[in-house]
Amino acid sequence: MRPLSKLLLSICLFSLLPSNAQDKYAVIVGINDYYSKPGIKSEQSLQGCVNDARAIKKLLLNRFGFKEANVQTLYNAEATRSRVLNLMRQTLKSCKLGDAFVFYYSGHGAWMRNDYEVDSVKKKMSQAMVMSDLYAPGLDCLLTDEDAKKVLNEFVDKKVVVTDICDCCYSGNGRMAIFPGIEFWTPLLPLPAEKSLDLHDIPYVPVSVVQKPLGCAIDSLGYYVNETDTDGDGVPDCEDWEPNTPLGMPVDSLGATVPISADQYIDFARKDPRFTDTTLYEGKTALSADDRSFDLKAALRVNYRPTERRPSERTQSRYLYLAASTDREKASEITDETGTQHGAFTKALLTVYKENPAGLLVSALLTKITELIKQQKYSHTPTYHFDPGRLAGNLLGIGDSGFSNTVTATCTGVKGTVVTLDKGLDDGLGKGNVFTGAERDQVLRVTAVDSTSAVAILKSGSVKKGQTFRLTNKRIASAPLVKLYIPEMQMIPAQYDAFFQKKVRPFLSLNFGFGYADFHSSPAERATRVVVFDDAVKHHDAPAPSAHTAPYTVVFLPVPSFVTTALKEKVKKHQNIELVNSIEKADFVLYLNYAKARPEKPGSFGFFYHPCLDHPGENVPPVFTKDVVETQRLQLSGSKQRDLLQKLYALTRRAIRYKSLVWINDDPKP
Repeated sequence: MRPLSKLLLSICLFSLLPSNAQDKYAVIVGINDYYSKPGIKSEQSLQGCVNDARAIKKLLLNRFGFKEANVQTLYNAEATRSRVLNLMRQTLKSCKLGDAFVFYYSGHGAWMRNDYEVDSVKKKMSQAMVMSDLYAPGLDCLLTDEDAKKVLNEFVDKKVVVTDICDCCYSGNGRMAIFPGIEFWTPLLPLPAEKSLDLHDIPYVPVSVVQKPLGCAIDSLGYYVNETDTDGDGVPDCEDWEPNTPLGMPVDSLGATVPISADQYIDFARKDPRFTDTTLYEGKTALSADDRSFDLKAALRVNYRPTERRPSERTQSRYLYLAASTDREKASEITDETGTQHGAFTKALLTVYKENPAGLLVSALLTKITELIKQQKYSHTPTYHFDPGRLAGNLLGIGDSGFSNTVTATCTGVKGTVVTLDKGLDDGLGKGNVFTGAERDQVLRVTAVDSTSAVAILKSGSVKKGQTFRLTNKRIASAPLVKLYIPEMQMIPAQYDAFFQKKVRPFLSLNFGFGYADFHSSPAERATRVVVFDDAVKHHDAPAPSAHTAPYTVVFLPVPSFVTTALKEKVKKHQNIELVNSIEKADFVLYLNYAKARPEKPGSFGFFYHPCLDHPGENVPPVFTKDVVETQRLQLSGSKQRDLLQKLYALTRRAIRYKSLVWINDDPKP
C-alpha cells in the first residue's frame, strides 16, 4: 500500500473511534527545585518549570474544559519517580475507552549511554526525565524513557487518547560556548538556563544494605585464612562492608563505595560482567540479593535492554508526543514578556493558544510552535511523534465538548475604580489586557498581575463583586529590551545619488581599486581606516580594529530619510524597541555600507546594526555584523520598496536578540 493510502486509511479509521462523552484527565509535573541531599538544593535547580506546569494546568481548565479534580499535579520535592508512576497508574484506573489523558513534564532531562539500546535513531543512548531527588539511591531519580513508554502503553492498551508533552531536553553534551570570529562583530549574551543535566551532575548513591563483615580468621602465622576478594577492590570479603561493588569502582578502606557521579557509575557497571550477564534480562540475577551491597536492578535501569515499543509506532495508538528539542539540543529557560520564567517551548505552546482557538488542528499547532521558536531566535527545534490520525484532530484528540476560546475572570473585590480579578499570570494574563463585562460600558484594563490574580482599573461603567468579565483584548504591555539609533539624512534620491558619486565613489578607487574594503571583503581586507560620514559633507575617522594591518579603508554612508522614515514609523509601534535620538544613548546603531562590484556580483548597499563605531576602547571589535540586509538600489517603489521595508524591520527586530534573551513581545503598543 502506498504511504498516502496508509495515511488516509489511518485517518479514516481514527475518525471511527469514540469521540463523544469522554472524560479528560491529566498528570502534570513541574520541578524547579532539585536536591543533592535531603533538604539541600542543588546548583542545578531551575526557575520556570513550576510556572510552566501551573500555566498548562490553567490552559487545560480554562480552554479545554478539564475538571479540577481530574488534573493531578506534582511540584518540586513531591516529584519522585515512584510518585509520578504511581499517580499515572492511579489516573489510568479512572480512564475508560475513548477518554483523553495528558501527561506534561517540565524539568531537567538527561541522556544515558546504553549499549543495549539498538534503536538506530537513539544510537546506543537512552533518555530520562530527572526527578527532584538527585540523591535517590541507585539513580532512582531517573524516570527513563523505558519507564515512560511502559506506563503510557498501558493507557494505549486501554484505548485512552494520550497527549504527552515534555519541556526538557536530553542532550548529554557539555555546554559549548560560541565565540565570535575575527571577521564579524558578534553579540555575546549570557547563555540561558538549560533544562538538561549531564550525568556527572547527578550523584550515584548505592542502594545499600550495608552489613558489618564477620571479620577475618588469622592462622598461627598471622595470615588471613581466606583472602577471597569477590569485587577485586583490594579489601577481602571478610573485612568488606560492600563485597560486591562493580569492578574498579573506587572504595574506601572498608570496601564501601565512595561518592561518584552517575556517568562514572554507569561506566563501571558496564565493564562488570556481573551487571551485563544476559540472564539478568530473564528475571534472574548473577548474585543473590542478600549478597549484594546495592540493588542490582537499579543498575539495570541504566544498562537496560529496551523492550517497550514507542506508543506513536503502534497502529491506531492515538498517541501524540511533543518535545522541546531534538535529541542533540538543549531546551532553554527564558523570561517572558511579563517577567515570568518559562521554558521556551511551553511559552510557545501557550502563545499559540493565546492567538488561536482551542480546537486548532494538531497539524497547524505543530507548525505554529516550530515557527514561533524560530521567530524568537531560540536555538532548539521541537520534536514530534504521533499516530498520523492525530494530525486531523485537536490537542486532546477527542471531541471539543467543554472547549472555550475565551478567558473569563470574576471580580473578587472593588475599591473605587480598582478591581481585583481571580485570574493571573498562570492564566496567561498580563498588564494591558482588557476585560469587558456583560454590559457594554463595563471595561477593565489590567495594571498589575501576579500568579493567581490581577488588578484592573475600571475605565467605564460600574462593577460589583462576583460579576464575570471576558478577556476582549489579549495584548500585553512590556518594557523596551533594546535601544536603537536609526540615523537619517534628509535627502531626496537625486541628491543622495549626487552625494554618492562625489563623496563615496572616490574611495572605491583607492590604491587602484584595491584599497577599499566592504562587508563582502575577506578577513585579510579588513580596515585600518574607518570613515564615517556624518552628513553629505562632513565625515570623521572612527577607531579601527587594532589587529588589522593591511592598508584598507571602510566607508560608512549616511542613511537617507527616504529609506528610514517609513522604517521608524513601523518600529515605533514595537514595545521592545526604544528609538533614541542620539548615538550615545543607543545599544546599537543602524549603519550603511556600500559593497563594490565584483566579477561574480554587482555592487550593493548593506544595512546592519552594530555598537557605536566611535566608542573608545582598547579592544575595537570588527566593524561589520554578519546579519546584513542587501539591496542594489536604495530608491525603490511599489512591492520592491515594501519588501525592503519588511526586511529592514525584520533586521531591526533581530537586533533585540543582540541585547536580550527575553521573549520578544510582538503585540502592538496598547
